[in-house]
Amino acid sequence: ENRMDIIKILITGPDSTPYSNGCFIFDLYFPNQYPTTPPSICL
Repeated sequence: ENRMDIIKILITGPDSTPYSNGCFIFDLYFPNQYPTTPPSICL
C-alpha cells in the first residue's frame, strides 16, 4: 500500500470472445527512470 512504484491492474476479456468471462491480473512496476524507461509488467 505504501509503494507508489507498483500498481495492480485487472483487465477483463472482451465480449463475444473466448476470454469474455476471464479476469487477468498484472503487476505494473514503474522504475525510477520512468517515463524515460518504460514500466515492467509481471503476469
